[in-house]
Amino acid sequence: MSFVFERDFDEEEAFEKRKRIHEQRAIYTPEDLEEAVQKAVKDAYEDGRMAGRAEASVQHQETTAAKTADALVVLAPRLQEILTQADQHKAALEHQVLDYIMTIARQLIPTILSDTALLRTEAEVKKAISMAIGAASLRIFVPADLAGDLSEGIEHQVQQAGFSGRVQIQADHRMRPGDTRVVWDHGGMDFSLTELCDNTLKALKAATDDAMARRNTELE
Repeated sequence: MSFVFERDFDEEEAFEKRKRIHEQRAIYTPEDLEEAVQKAVKDAYEDGRMAGRAEASVQHQETTAAKTADALVVLAPRLQEILTQADQHKAALEHQVLDYIMTIARQLIPTILSDTALLRTEAEVKKAISMAIGAASLRIFVPADLAGDLSEGIEHQVQQAGFSGRVQIQADHRMRPGDTRVVWDHGGMDFSLTELCDNTLKALKAATDDAMARRNTELE
């Protein structure tokens, strides 16, 4: 008797394929398990290490910021003290310099007046004559103690300037050395070397007093 077996090769092939997939999914060798464990441990270690680095970086930044803040708290009063001392030193130095200049000026001004009064008056008279060209008359007022010394020089200046009007030189006992006053038809000029020196001393004194006040304020 003969038997005939019918086989479905497609079904067999599909079964074998499903079997292989099942075996691959369900069966792990000890080596596979060990490798998987080691990989998991390594991954966990790396994750922990990176997290630790980030945390350490944050802690470092926080620590640095805290130290900086502490340093500023300590340094701020000291910096303010240094600035205050610098301002005090500047005010004191300014006062000393101005006081020194004023002292020197007080000593020099009398010498300046006595040595330059005649020259200054001659210069101012010469300037006035050039301004009064064309006037009919010219009146020149000078300090009484300088009138004799100035007369000849003034006459010479009038001739050089070509002034053709009448010139009158008058001594004024109220005028101080270096003072000059010239009057002509429609104009005039006043100059006082003494007043200029006095105003200079007043300005120096005011500046010195102001510097002293600032220094005292800084010291309070």
